[in-house]
Amino acid sequence: MAFTVVLLHRDRVVVLRRMFVLGAILYGLRAVILGVTYLPPSFHNRDQICQPQVNRTALSGMEIATRFLTYVVTLGLTSGQDKILCGDLMFSGHTVVLTIMYFVQLQYTPRGLVILRYIAAPITFLGIAALVVSGGHYTMDVLIAYWLTSHVFWGYHQMFELPKEKRPHAPMSRLWWFWMCNWLESDVPDGPLENVSMLLVLLIFLFPVFLTIDVAEDPVQLVDRDPQNKVQADLKAADASLNLTRT
Repeated sequence: MAFTVVLLHRDRVVVLRRMFVLGAILYGLRAVILGVTYLPPSFHNRDQICQPQVNRTALSGMEIATRFLTYVVTLGLTSGQDKILCGDLMFSGHTVVLTIMYFVQLQYTPRGLVILRYIAAPITFLGIAALVVSGGHYTMDVLIAYWLTSHVFWGYHQMFELPKEKRPHAPMSRLWWFWMCNWLESDVPDGPLENVSMLLVLLIFLFPVFLTIDVAEDPVQLVDRDPQNKVQADLKAADASLNLTRT
């Protein structure tokens, strides 16, 4: 649903770029936290569900590459696997994705499609709750992910809705990702983006056209419907027959 809103947005390139940048910031932070934090898998029957942990002192490059590709190809999903990779808990990447998608809809949905926000809210929070209920994450993994994502997302938008000359002097300019994002936002006008859906624009422009075009009209019916047109048609027919008799 969020991707539909983005793809129909007039400034879809800017919105997509912001989505991927925010995802990169949060997943970069997640990679650092995973590297220094280990939590035991949250499943009760972890020995039956999780792949065995390898000896870190004898970990080979092939083993790292295999597990990395498995994680990338499956996008972290666990369906269809006999045993899954466990331990990447702090913090929940699925919650990051769900929360970014939800915030994108809050920020970029036009007023004419505001109902999508009310549809997305229960879906998002039910999905987050399902992560905890299924045992895939601890509750704190989900809460920390939501807390971090909300701060980074809204802080980013607050920063880059400022006038360009004020951004380097704002307190958030001291964040490590500011200058990279400031360069990416250099071609975006100051202030919030105007939420204009290309679908609504097309409907506004095409609706009057459809009202004025009647594809079922027959020229003969048009002549019969208007008496003045009928008189003009009779005069043209008489002139044509007179010309034929003269020749």
